[in-house]
Amino acid sequence: MPVPQLLDLLEDGASPDGCFVFDDGHAVSGAELWKMSERAAVWLRNRVGPGETVAMILTASPYVLAALLGAMRAGTRIASFPHPARAMSGDAYLEQLSELSAAVSARLLVVEGMYRDLLMPRLRAEAAEVVVAGRAHRVPDAEPATFVQFSSGTTGCPKGVVLTGQAIAANLLAMIEILDPIPGDTMYSWLPLSHDLGLFGTFLGPWVAAAPRFAGGGTTVLSRPESFLADPTSWLLNCARFGATVTAAPPFALDLVARRLAGHLPPIDLSRLRMLLLGGEPVRPATLRRFASATNRHRLDERVLCPAYGLAEATLGVTAVRPGEGWSSAVVDGVERVSCGRPLPGVHIDVVDGEIRVRTDGACSGYADGRSPFDGRGRICTGDLGHLDTNGALYVVGRTDDLMTTRGRNIAAQEVEDAANGTDGVRTGTAVAFVDDEGTLVVVAEPQTGIGTFRQVPRAIRLAVTRTIGISPLVILCKPNSVPKTPSGKLKRHAALEQYRDQALSVVTTSRAWR
Repeated sequence: MPVPQLLDLLEDGASPDGCFVFDDGHAVSGAELWKMSERAAVWLRNRVGPGETVAMILTASPYVLAALLGAMRAGTRIASFPHPARAMSGDAYLEQLSELSAAVSARLLVVEGMYRDLLMPRLRAEAAEVVVAGRAHRVPDAEPATFVQFSSGTTGCPKGVVLTGQAIAANLLAMIEILDPIPGDTMYSWLPLSHDLGLFGTFLGPWVAAAPRFAGGGTTVLSRPESFLADPTSWLLNCARFGATVTAAPPFALDLVARRLAGHLPPIDLSRLRMLLLGGEPVRPATLRRFASATNRHRLDERVLCPAYGLAEATLGVTAVRPGEGWSSAVVDGVERVSCGRPLPGVHIDVVDGEIRVRTDGACSGYADGRSPFDGRGRICTGDLGHLDTNGALYVVGRTDDLMTTRGRNIAAQEVEDAANGTDGVRTGTAVAFVDDEGTLVVVAEPQTGIGTFRQVPRAIRLAVTRTIGISPLVILCKPNSVPKTPSGKLKRHAALEQYRDQALSVVTTSRAWR
């Protein structure tokens, strides 16, 4: 059966009963946003020629989202640029944007007003706040040639994943089939819209799900990542406030929230949640157990936790635990691993020499620089290591580029980071591990605020890592909010290693490795 065109799905989802709510209290219906996008399409067509690229820094703003939909309707090539990563200087971000603009030959960079003053004087590309202008006459719709999703640069420079409208449509429909939207659904998200899980999972997915053939409406509440980072408990407080039935997050957010829920937060009602989609990084059993324990008194059913696996090269979703199934784990390679669920409809997975390979109608057409992620059989080479059980459920065990060699041994960076992050006194999700140019295992982390002495923390990390892998690391404790992360909260090992080489880490104290 042919996959519907993306613009057909979007037009069907432009429901007057679908509502989008933003941080500033602004609320618009899907039908209103679609009308705004029609005018944005006129505005963009007057400035961008056929086949030229419109770059965007996607934020939770109705005007930016109208511009995104308008660019799709105008048939332009769209490139989604990442938000500035944590601990990234303004100059470094401007340099990154200039490189990305050159890489895709961006004719126009569409941003929200908050970015305009920063970018206008420095970028060659024209930077402007989205202007919803032009007469509201009908725009001839055309399937967009390509959408370029730039990664957040976890392991190095962001790479542009080129997606067709047909691939996006196929993956959206597969995800909706798993979610099984119902009337009255409410999605709440603080995820950055520059990230694939934020854009496709929490904006375009609910948009399409609002079509009469699915839920026939619904509410989507889009907050900014800054609101979560300022107060992680705001995520669940807003889920309760808006009666969210669906939400999504990377696993580090669960650890962050669980620690704060252990305080004196009054009971809240999370009983309406039927799906909490977890993706973007490996999910650990201890994280799920801590979160379930911390939210039990807030009426959260543990069965709503739905670990998933996906990647930008497949648009987004590859596997997921279905709502109501409940998460599960198994011992794989001697370690307890969380199941990421079975493949989405239309997705096929093979494990070749330990590497996960994916065939899907939602596959990208390649990278913006001309490279291909496919093997000779048309499967995406994910770079992730995994295991399939007899029921077809996927367990992710690491990455091919996650292995570090030290003292003649191959060590998984994630294993070291898990040991360090589980140490008392370490700020959740801030430990990053790498091997330096002399072959020394290095762990960089941030301390929790308010602890008595920082000197005890590096020693505790060193002991935890040594017990886990039998190798003693050099431990560097840094100032809060200084370990480099992507906008979605993933640790940037490559950037941390570069800061270490340049002696640019904000060091508080160190603990030398035992020999």
